[in-house]
Amino acid sequence: MPNGGGDFESDYLYLALVARGRITRVEMFELEDLEAALARFEELRPDPLRIPPNAATRWNDRWCVLGEARDRDALGALYAPGALFDDRRRLLRTTGDRETALVNAWVIWEPGGIRIDRTVLATAGDRLALEHWRMRGGGPGADFEIDLLGLTEVDADGLAVAWICFDPDDHAAASTELAERHLRRTRPATVRKFAERRAAGRDLARLRASFADDFFFRDHRRTGLGRLEGADAYLVSVAALFELSPDAKVGRPLYFLADEQHATLSIARTFGTLAQGGDFESVYAMISLYGPDDLAGVELFELDDLDAARARFEELRPDPSRASR
Repeated sequence: MPNGGGDFESDYLYLALVARGRITRVEMFELEDLEAALARFEELRPDPLRIPPNAATRWNDRWCVLGEARDRDALGALYAPGALFDDRRRLLRTTGDRETALVNAWVIWEPGGIRIDRTVLATAGDRLALEHWRMRGGGPGADFEIDLLGLTEVDADGLAVAWICFDPDDHAAASTELAERHLRRTRPATVRKFAERRAAGRDLARLRASFADDFFFRDHRRTGLGRLEGADAYLVSVAALFELSPDAKVGRPLYFLADEQHATLSIARTFGTLAQGGDFESVYAMISLYGPDDLAGVELFELDDLDAARARFEELRPDPSRASR
C-alpha cells in the first residue's frame, strides 16, 4: 500500500514451474505479452527425451572447468581417496588408483588448448553417468581428436569413486557396467541374475533360464505387444525381435524418473539394426518391478502416457498393512 494510503492493483500473467508438488520458479509477464508467456510456457515444458543432470554429470562439469583452468590441486580434490581409474580401451588397458586418475587428468589438461565436447548418453540414479567424450587439441601439424565413452561414479559427497573409459563402439559393455554398478548399490541381490541375462546374449535357452517362470511383460503402448504372462510367452517375443534385428539392445534405461525398492520408472529405449538394413529405435517409459532377488516383471508406456505410468508405479507399491497381517 502506498505511504499516503489508498488501494492499488497490479494485473499480470503468472507462470509457475512446479516440481514434485512444489513451486520452483516464477515468471511474470504483462497482460499484452500473452504470446510471449505461452511461448515460454512451452519452452519450460519437460522434455522426456532430455536426460536431466545428476551428481555425476555435475562432477564432469567441474572437472572440465578446473582442468581448463589448470587448477591441479582443485582437480585432485574432486576424487575420493580410494578412487578407481580404469581405461578399458583396446590399445590402452590401464587400471590404477586416484594418483593414476590425477596423472591422466594432468596429461590431458597441462599442455593447454584442449577442447572437450560431452554428450550425456544415460544416467543411473544420482551417482552414475555415461557420456560420450570428444577431445580435440594439439598444435600446427599435430592436431588430434579422440572419442571415448566415459562412465563416472560419485559417492554421497559428490567425489569420484570410479572413472572408466570405453571405446566409442563399446556401448553395450559401457551400458552393462552402468547398470551393474547401480544394482550393486541399490539391489545387490539382483546382480547375479542381471549378469546371467547379459552373458546369455542371443542364446534363448540361457536367457530363458535366467527368468522366473512367473515373469510378466505388459505393453500398454498403442501398438505394443499387450499382456504376456510367463517367461515363455515373453521369450517368444524376444526371439521374434532378434529375427528382425540380430543386434537389438532391449530395455536400456536413459534415466530414472523414480527408483524405489519395489520398482523403477525410467525412460528407456530399444534399438539396433534391422536384418534388412537400417537402424531403428523405440523410446518409452518403463516400469521394472522387482521381487526379493530378481526382476519380476516389466510394463511399458508411451512417452505421452507418463501420468499413467506414474500412477501404475504407485499402484504397484507394496501395501505395508498387508505385510503386518
